[in-house]
Amino acid sequence: MGGLYSKGVVFTAVFVLIAACSDASQQGSPPLGGKQDAAAVAQATARALSLAAPTPDISAVPTPTPTPRPTPTPRPTATPIPPTQIHFIEGGRYYREGEFQKAAEEYTAILDLEPDNTEAYGNRGLAYAQMGEIALAIEDFSRLIEIDPQDAKAYYNRGIRYAQLEDFERAIADYDRSIELDPFYAVAYFARGLVHQELGRNQEAAQDIQKAEELGFVLPSPPSGP
Repeated sequence: MGGLYSKGVVFTAVFVLIAACSDASQQGSPPLGGKQDAAAVAQATARALSLAAPTPDISAVPTPTPTPRPTPTPRPTATPIPPTQIHFIEGGRYYREGEFQKAAEEYTAILDLEPDNTEAYGNRGLAYAQMGEIALAIEDFSRLIEIDPQDAKAYYNRGIRYAQLEDFERAIADYDRSIELDPFYAVAYFARGLVHQELGRNQEAAQDIQKAEELGFVLPSPPSGP
């Protein structure tokens, strides 16, 4: 076996040594003897042993298994934000900062992409109202109602604008519809009560305001100071 020095190998080495000495004599070399003989024998022995050295058996050495490379984890790809969502974010920011014209422009950009986006109509209507563009606000709330006639808030917001224009009967009609769609819409009761009061309908006004309070409506306090 490879790597083990056996009797057969020694025999082969001696055989090669004898053959080497025989070859030397046949080539006209001087006969072996004395120091020269010893040196020649040593040289021949070394040569014989090197020739007879067993070849290592590499078949028994296991082939190293290559370490598999780890599968690279794919980097998460950022989901692009839809353009309409960007406009909503910007519109809301402008509205909170009091930049109502810029807010309206952002909502207009949404409607250019999605002409039936009810949320954009509602928000733009509020921005127009803050700018004093009451007629434009009413147009947006009316368009919203055409698309979604079940939106109680749209009727309420349009009713507020009719009341600002002192179109009280239309305002009451919108509040009525808003409350019909959402019987727990407290602020709609309160707004309708104010219109009844404006028209001298004190009993109806008292009933609506009381109902609003029962539903938890609290009149916001005016801001104090700048």
